[in-house]
Amino acid sequence: MEVLTQRFLQNYVSKHLEPKMVVGVLLPEKESNPLSTKLATMQAKKMGLHTVTVDITATLDSFGTYIKRDEAIRAIFPKYSNKCKSKIVLPPIYYLRTPLIFSR
Repeated sequence: MEVLTQRFLQNYVSKHLEPKMVVGVLLPEKESNPLSTKLATMQAKKMGLHTVTVDITATLDSFGTYIKRDEAIRAIFPKYSNKCKSKIVLPPIYYLRTPLIFSR
């Protein structure tokens, strides 16, 4: 979950819904950082939400997402291959402006 989504969900649930009426859906894929799922699970637990985890790797693979990503990288870095490692990250300033908050 992104920080904005967490804050929105937290405020909305606390004001309009009972936690038992909400299910948090976690959608990791093969390249997801396991910490993301852990943090989302922690937040959901603090909010009293039930979570369901669905690995979407097969879905992304069937859409050709990884192939298209590699082609886009190769267009900029011609020597890129599947032996290379790549990671898309947010710049550190993003985290400084919107800190994670785990409170209810």
